[in-house]
Amino acid sequence: MDELKKRVLLSNLKEFFDKNKKILICSLIVLALGVVVGIVSSIRAVNGEFERVARVDMKFSGAKIFFLSSLLLLLSYSVFLIAGADKKCTFLAVIPFFILGFLMGKYATCLIARYEFWGVLNLLCCYLPFFLCSICLFAVALSGILSSCNRPTKNGLKSYLLPTLKIFGINVCAGFVFFLIIGSIFGVIEISLF
Repeated sequence: MDELKKRVLLSNLKEFFDKNKKILICSLIVLALGVVVGIVSSIRAVNGEFERVARVDMKFSGAKIFFLSSLLLLLSYSVFLIAGADKKCTFLAVIPFFILGFLMGKYATCLIARYEFWGVLNLLCCYLPFFLCSICLFAVALSGILSSCNRPTKNGLKSYLLPTLKIFGINVCAGFVFFLIIGSIFGVIEISLF
């Protein structure tokens, strides 16, 4: 029975990727561009000389990071809904991917360069899993919204509002797990970028 479930899952994933190939490729390109811009801007802001932060001087606040990330997620999913409202607005859907990539690059650079071991630990245990989870959920939400936009129904916004809210809820729960539960073990570094 497990083999059958694996085949069904792989088949569904393959179908999803085949159906949404353009959306996924464009999203990944914009995300990669955001990562590069985030890394370059964080290095240029300090001329490549990051100030090292000792463990005793680090600020830890998983709750603050969780609430800020939830607010950013709310804005991102709102942009997705606006992008799905009309075909003329679909270009807006790349904005959350760019911002997520930018923050991913900026935070990764800052965590590694300023906070060293504890920063890498935070990056691997909290920030990076949250960003990767958000990327996947953004792609799923966007593909659902844009496919509904291409196939207009009489329900209009209702056809993709509820699924998008469910995905938003899953994403917020992921932030809760990574920043509050896992982060409570060793503390989530509150990043002051510069």
